[in-house]
Amino acid sequence: MAVEARAHEIILSRGDRRYRVRGLANNLSYEVIKVNLMASQGDGFHVDTLNLYAAHQSTAFVKQAAIELGLKRT
Repeated sequence: MAVEARAHEIILSRGDRRYRVRGLANNLSYEVIKVNLMASQGDGFHVDTLNLYAAHQSTAFVKQAAIELGLKRT
């Protein structure tokens, strides 16, 4: 997996799949890790803002991203 840290975002690439994380610097509390997360592959993508501490938000992101990218959720 390739990782690229830029000024305001982190890009993770694996094959033709790409993930972008924004907003980490805005988290000033230990109780919240709120980020803007995008998953993309080819022309498909899913983007959302979520709190990584909230399991239901992470699960919902994975489910919707899989649908948008045409992938099977494992």
